[in-house]
Amino acid sequence: MQLLDQKSLARTYDPPNRVDPWDGVELYRESQTYPDNWGSRKVARRMDVSRGEISRWVDGDSKPDAVHAIEFARDHGWLAEEWTPTTIALAELAVSIFAFGSIETDTLLPTWARTQPDNEAVVEAALEQVGTGYRSVPNGEETAQIRPTDGASYLGRALSVINAPVGHKNDETVRQLPNWVDDAPDEARETFALLLVRGRGYETDRRDTRFIKTRRSRQYFFDVADLIEEVTGESANVFEQGVTVSADAVRELGLA
Repeated sequence: MQLLDQKSLARTYDPPNRVDPWDGVELYRESQTYPDNWGSRKVARRMDVSRGEISRWVDGDSKPDAVHAIEFARDHGWLAEEWTPTTIALAELAVSIFAFGSIETDTLLPTWARTQPDNEAVVEAALEQVGTGYRSVPNGEETAQIRPTDGASYLGRALSVINAPVGHKNDETVRQLPNWVDDAPDEARETFALLLVRGRGYETDRRDTRFIKTRRSRQYFFDVADLIEEVTGESANVFEQGVTVSADAVRELGLA
């Protein structure tokens, strides 16, 4: 399956004077198909558009923002039509947003909190795999953050397209896990479960049992419980405010 497609990525932009940002991508691409010695006036006549719409692309080296994003995604393997190490890394980053990360509403900058060494290692390796690299950023009195070094906005847009939550996370904004979680390879699904349990699971005095307790929709809790049960073969039960991960499931995940 294709995790991320170029049309959806383009449509995270809001260019002026265009109802659909994808139209701007197609217009740009067509403008680049004419001979190099044609100026914008001749190209515009052939395309039957105003010269102003394409002059900066034909007479200069400008590109629409959406084209820059698509080219970055394509060059780094994000648009593959099947599961690859890179698309699995994208998926890991998205699941990590659910557990211990965030995407800013205005800038679409993704960040992950440094709260658990094994989860941090997954995020850092995934950021290297998708080609953005990473850096650690102080966050005042709060936990330090992991951020992409390059292409941060492109990555944030891509993660939003594959249904990572954007902005404040609560029971209204986090309704369920993405559908592609069910289609991912088994090894990736195990990593997803580990990220969620390590990121949101609290240890208790009930031996190795852990509680995932947070403000999310009930369907989200059922999705998380189903994932854990399918990965481990052991029980995970939904309660009003989260998921109880049984001691047997915790042990199957190698966390006890």
